[in-house]
Amino acid sequence: MLKPLVPTLGLSLLLVLLWLYWDQVRTWSVKASSQANETLQAKPALAFQPANVKAFRIRNGQKQFIAARMNEDRTWLLETPFRAPADAYAVESALSILSSVKTLRPVAGEAASLTDFGLQEPQIFIELEEAAGQRWLAVGKASPRGDGYYARSSQGDQVVLVTQKDIRLLPQTPGELLDLRVVPLVQDPLHTIEVTQGGNSFRLQATTDGWAILKPLRTRADRHVMSEWLYRLTALRAGKVYPKEPLDGGSEEPSRLGAIRLSAGNVSQSVEFFRTGRTVLARRSDHPTLWYELAGQDASVLLPDMFSLRDKHLITEIEPRSVMALEIQHHGRVVRLVRLGAGWALNSLPLSSDRAQSVERWLTDLNLFQWSEPLGDPARCGILGESRWQVSLRGRDGQTVGRLQIARTTLCGDVGTTTRGDPVKLGDTRLIEQLPID
Repeated sequence: MLKPLVPTLGLSLLLVLLWLYWDQVRTWSVKASSQANETLQAKPALAFQPANVKAFRIRNGQKQFIAARMNEDRTWLLETPFRAPADAYAVESALSILSSVKTLRPVAGEAASLTDFGLQEPQIFIELEEAAGQRWLAVGKASPRGDGYYARSSQGDQVVLVTQKDIRLLPQTPGELLDLRVVPLVQDPLHTIEVTQGGNSFRLQATTDGWAILKPLRTRADRHVMSEWLYRLTALRAGKVYPKEPLDGGSEEPSRLGAIRLSAGNVSQSVEFFRTGRTVLARRSDHPTLWYELAGQDASVLLPDMFSLRDKHLITEIEPRSVMALEIQHHGRVVRLVRLGAGWALNSLPLSSDRAQSVERWLTDLNLFQWSEPLGDPARCGILGESRWQVSLRGRDGQTVGRLQIARTTLCGDVGTTTRGDPVKLGDTRLIEQLPID
């Protein structure tokens, strides 16, 4: 009974073996095809290391469009269409994008004429210069499907299809590669700054704890105001950069607003500012043939006057919590306030919590208080008879850390002296009105 089943079982077994074999072959074929595609897709259209590039040129048709070269100090210089400093980050980004352009597939079975692919006169022609030689990539027409561009390179004569996305990310204008910083030296450790505006000028010098004004008078510069101004200069970028062309007969010469001269180490740089209409123009001393256009900039922000940078605090470098004693002299009377732990004592008698807090608030106000303008001769103000107070501040060791005078006048309002002894207008009445005395 089993003999008739033997041929059937044998045939079934053979069919199973054939199916398994075909499935295995198909799997190998799919894997091999997938690996081949992945290898092809991973192949760069132009193989190079961006760090090895010393110069590059991008041509639009037969017209040279952009050319840049690395200087000996590894900064980049735009050479064409005009000479100007290039932004190193922008150049490195462009070279990185170019190195990431991938080959989608070779163009096989199509006409080999370069004209058919737009490669006889390429839309884009890129040349790279390295120590080992030159490389190039020619980009022609877009493919009919719109998924890439036809291209050839120095790697071979075969026409290939390259990724469209990366080609479109390459720089299209010189402005995309320019260094738009107006005052680049401000990012270095500066030691002097000179500001000139009109017929006036002043000089600043870096100190261990900030900045000082050296001339026309010697005084401290406000640390926070200086930091804000230097931050603005650091962030200052031009909207456009272009060559300074000779003026024609109908053009007006831009009016000069002023200049900043900065020095860091042995390097100095000047930046002049001009106005033409509503536009502010800057000219750097290291590239005097270029205009840096600054739309909507306020000249007072670029060129502050000395008064705006001057430290106008009545007292400096004195923290309220470091004041251990406060002595106020008024019309022959002396009030002595001494810190006792978290409170205060008046003439050796502890103050209530509310009065102790009022002393702390007054010290905080004094620390933050800024005068409004220099006074000159205080005698002309007419000080009211008994409206004069002399304030002394003592530190932890009992030494005097600050001394000032404040007074009420008939002609100048409330006035005072700084801890340096300079007479000033207070511009605010609260300092006297809230004196912590009976």
